[in-house]
Amino acid sequence: MRGRKPLPTDVKRARGNPGHGRLNDAEPRPSVTEALFVQLPAELDGDDGARQYWLQLVPVLRLARQITDADRPLMIALCLEQSLYHEATRRARETALLTKTKGGAVVQNPYLAISRRALMFCAKLWAELGMTPSSRSRVTTSSLGRDDPWAEFADVPPTRAALLDDDDDGDEATH
Repeated sequence: MRGRKPLPTDVKRARGNPGHGRLNDAEPRPSVTEALFVQLPAELDGDDGARQYWLQLVPVLRLARQITDADRPLMIALCLEQSLYHEATRRARETALLTKTKGGAVVQNPYLAISRRALMFCAKLWAELGMTPSSRSRVTTSSLGRDDPWAEFADVPPTRAALLDDDDDGDEATH
């Protein structure tokens, strides 16, 4: 897609729709399911670094309401890339910056290229998730709870006890 990334409809509304363009009332609004972020994803099994990043980043981003269920794959990719970046950087530091090939040619340490590429992917994912100062200024959070502190409970189904209490009119039942 060419040009600037489109602004979310909520941002356009908050700014008073300065371009007077048509607003997308059918814009998808991904759900926010806490259970998807509580447990570590299976994709991170065996990668302690990625698991550590998940445990560091997810609570911060969930508290800031910056990620939804649709962002979970991005978070998994980010954690894997950050882990790869740190592992490649560590290995590059343990070895020489230049190495010799079997043919005798002197080349850059391959870990440097891996590290650089992983950092490039991290930077793209950080921007997509609103994790850099400049991208944070362009990100809006979910409106959940902004106006009504009890809004998060609006869609919670009633418990069986609450349903039974609603049927009770205060008089003794004569069943």
